[in-house]
Amino acid sequence: MSIAIYAQVNAAKIDPKRWESVYEDCLKIAEAGQLADMETRNVRGFELKCLVPAKEKDGKIHIIGDMVQGSCVQDYELERDASKYLPKDADADCKAPVADYLYHVFKDEDNVYDKYFTPYFGTQTFGARPHIYLLAMACLITSEFPNAAVVYGDISYKQCCEACIFAEKVVGHKVKVPIEYDYIKLFIELYKHGYRGYELLERYLTVYKGIRSDGFKKVLKKHFTDEQLISYFLKHPREELFDDIKAWLELGLSLDGLCEFYKNLTDGENAKALADALVLGKVHQKHKSKRELYDFTNAPDELYMVDDSDMAQARQNAKEIGFKRRRINAFIPLYEMEETIKKHFPKDDVEQFFTDAIAEKSAVFQKQKIIEAFYTAIDKEARKMENRGADIVDPVNLYTWKSEETTLDVTVVEQIKMLFDIFYKLGLHILEDYPLNDVEKKKRFIVTCIKKTITLTQTAAEHIIDSMEDEKYSALYVGLLAVNKAELYDSPIVNTALMNPEFYDFVMKMLREDSDEKCN
Repeated sequence: MSIAIYAQVNAAKIDPKRWESVYEDCLKIAEAGQLADMETRNVRGFELKCLVPAKEKDGKIHIIGDMVQGSCVQDYELERDASKYLPKDADADCKAPVADYLYHVFKDEDNVYDKYFTPYFGTQTFGARPHIYLLAMACLITSEFPNAAVVYGDISYKQCCEACIFAEKVVGHKVKVPIEYDYIKLFIELYKHGYRGYELLERYLTVYKGIRSDGFKKVLKKHFTDEQLISYFLKHPREELFDDIKAWLELGLSLDGLCEFYKNLTDGENAKALADALVLGKVHQKHKSKRELYDFTNAPDELYMVDDSDMAQARQNAKEIGFKRRRINAFIPLYEMEETIKKHFPKDDVEQFFTDAIAEKSAVFQKQKIIEAFYTAIDKEARKMENRGADIVDPVNLYTWKSEETTLDVTVVEQIKMLFDIFYKLGLHILEDYPLNDVEKKKRFIVTCIKKTITLTQTAAEHIIDSMEDEKYSALYVGLLAVNKAELYDSPIVNTALMNPEFYDFVMKMLREDSDEKCN
């Protein structure tokens, strides 16, 4: 899973002392988020690279993961000395507006401001637990240096809000979301730099990544004409006509403007496809359920139906194979739609188009029935998971396990048993059939395996080494660590067992109880 945070700074516009103060706050965020670095430790007489709390070393902080999930992100670094980020031709008077810089970034085109901005973050978080805390650091920096710092990447408005709230709790003052998520600040910045009319609209919609709030829609209605909006939509077409219609209406734009846009987009075709799209999207229905409004091809983070990786993957698969539910988050009464479209398409039998659409006569409606059945089945499974009531219903959240009082969904328990039973038997086989006939040999063997496979906390490493005293107890560790497969250690089940000795004890108890039941 490729998920990254990219952050850059125009160091020429940053006061070094103020940067150092913000850096100190970032250290506090790292501590509060339990972020981790790696250093060599002597563990029971063996030299091992271990996870340690991320702290300043050699004038910078280095992060590879956290103390909970382990080594789970690519290297992230932050320098105390802001001058380390100064480009060769640094110019404190250079005009490099962050909004303009982001515009070129999001357009994926050559950026005249690249020479001024230096990356300080720019690798993968893989969506792991540290993602929010690293984002909190970046949001703090953009908040403190709004004219000299940017952050972007695989981040959402919800994540930015969560990161800012976390940062605020740590540093004790307001932390603002980055400019691309603030519709007011972004508009003001672009306007201040001289953009007007279509150019202002194009830059505004390219950079803005926040939610389509009523305030955002009011900005569009107040400052831009239908002609400018139509021009923008024609120059930025989506894959399907329905997606264009959906995007237009969900921005709160006028039906009159949509009709003119449709004419231009379709080279004057009749209004049948437009009527079909409006009815298919249930625009004529005022009250729609959240399930109808926020389907899983276009759901805002804050209204996502279920926080579960399997369901999310099912949704993504559905989207990729073209199984899109057609819903438009807008309401226009049927009679108003008919009258407005008649005005723009006087030669068309608009009433008949709507009659046929409501009767679901076209092939697109028949296809949608199949898609709805598919989505209903997935939603049904999602609701089942939500109603199970366990603390952990998905293995991806096993790192939150605290004690035997933490309840696990039955499907998670079965996955744990099935996976660990295999590796437990493998470990027993290795211990019985290989010449590991004394404890010291076993310890050297397991340390070699750890070095090749995974970075652990010192506590976890000590527990694993000490466990070699008990052959049956250590068998699962041996089975898991002897298999040198990187993908195995990406498993949240395996990772939690290796990182958390208490969880390992819990698993061993389950395996033994299960074994006793089979024997009886």
